[in-house]
Amino acid sequence: MEEEKKVAPVAEEKPVEKSSEESDVDELISAGSDVKKDENGNSEEEHLKTLEEASKENTEASEEEKKEEEEKAESQKEMNKNVYVPLPAYPDGLTCESKVRDMQQKFNADMKKSRTFSTIIMAIVLVGFVGAFFMYQYLPSDIKWITWILIGAVAVLLVVAFVLSSRKRKKLYTNVEKYVEDEIAVVDSYVFTDGEFKNPVYSAHGRIDLQMLIDAHYFDTINATNSRNIVKVHYLEREMTVSEIAARVPYQKPADLKDHSKDKPVKETPRESYGVFGKYVTYPVSLKNCADVIVLLQGANAYLPTYLDGYTSLEVPNLKKDYLVWSTLPCGKELFTDEVVDILNSFSSDAHLENLFLSINEKGLKICLNYNETVMEIPMDKPLQGEPFLHYRNDIQAVKKLIAEIKKNNG
Repeated sequence: MEEEKKVAPVAEEKPVEKSSEESDVDELISAGSDVKKDENGNSEEEHLKTLEEASKENTEASEEEKKEEEEKAESQKEMNKNVYVPLPAYPDGLTCESKVRDMQQKFNADMKKSRTFSTIIMAIVLVGFVGAFFMYQYLPSDIKWITWILIGAVAVLLVVAFVLSSRKRKKLYTNVEKYVEDEIAVVDSYVFTDGEFKNPVYSAHGRIDLQMLIDAHYFDTINATNSRNIVKVHYLEREMTVSEIAARVPYQKPADLKDHSKDKPVKETPRESYGVFGKYVTYPVSLKNCADVIVLLQGANAYLPTYLDGYTSLEVPNLKKDYLVWSTLPCGKELFTDEVVDILNSFSSDAHLENLFLSINEKGLKICLNYNETVMEIPMDKPLQGEPFLHYRNDIQAVKKLIAEIKKNNG
C-alpha cells in the first residue's frame, strides 16, 4: 500500500501532475461503491483488498523471520558461553571400559566412606540420647546431674556432626561433579585420540546452538532439548562437532511398536518421545547436486522424520532393508556410492546403538547416533554392560570414513 500513501490527498497542498499509474490508484481510492469490474467480474475494490491481505501476510512473515533470527541469536549466545579445553591424549594399551571401572570403583569407595561416617555419627548421637534417658530414669536423684552432662555432650556432638556432615555433603557434590567431568574427558579422549582429528577440545557442560538441530530438517516440532559434552575437532580442514543431546518431540509410536526406554509398561500414551538421545555429529558439507537427503536406520525407539515437505522416498540398491531414505530430488541417489552404502551397512541396531539418522542439505551434514543408557549414562552405582565406549569409538571411526567419502565426491 505504499503507492496509496504517496498519492493520498493532503489539505491545502498545491496539486501536482501525476503519472497515469498514480491516477489509477487515486481512482481506486475515490471510487466508493461505484467500482469497476474486470473481465472476470471482480471489482477493483476486491483487488485492493487482496493487496492489503498480501501486505499483511508479508508483515506477519517478516515478524516470524525476525523472531526466528532472535531465537537463533539467543541460541548462539548460549553456545558462545561454552568453555572449551584441550582433550588429554589417551594412554595406549588401556581399554576405556577398564579405566572407567577403576574410576567408578574409587568414586564408590569414597561415597561409602562418607555414608559410613554419617551412619556412625548418627548412631553415637542416638545411643547417647537413649543412654541419657535411662540414666535419668534409674540413677539416684543426687547424681542425676550426670544425665545433663551426657545430654550436653551429645548435643555438642550433634552440632559437630551437623557441621561435619554439611561439609562432607558439599565435598561429595564437588566430587560427583569432578567424577562426571573426569569420566567425560576419559571417554572423549579415548574416542577422539586419532591422528586425523586435529586440535580436539571439549566442553563438559557445553550447550548446543539449537539451530544445529533445527538445520537437520528432521523434526517439524522440537519441544525441548538438553545437551552437554561438546567435542570440536578439525577433520579434513573443516570443523566437526559431536554433542550429547536429548531432544523431546511430540509422541510417536516406535517403529517396532515397543518403547524400550521404559522399564515398565506405559499406563497411558505419553505426550512426548525422545527424537534424539545420543551423539549428534555436524560437519559442513553439502551435495553438489543440491538435493536434500534423509536416511534413517530403523531400530529400537526409531523416530520417523516429521519434516518431509518436498521429500519423496527413495529405493537405494544394496542398502540393507533396515534403512529408509527420502530425498527432495531423484539425484539424491548420487549420495549412495558403493563406499557410502558399505559404510552405512556396517551400522546395526544392537545392545548399545538403537538407531541413527543422517540428514544432508544446504546447512551441512548431520548424523545422529541414538544410544541407550549403556553409552549415555555416567556409570555410578550400576556396573558397565559390555563395551559401550569401544562401540562408540568404532561408530565415530565409521562416521569419519563416511564424511571423507561424501566430501571427496562433493568437494
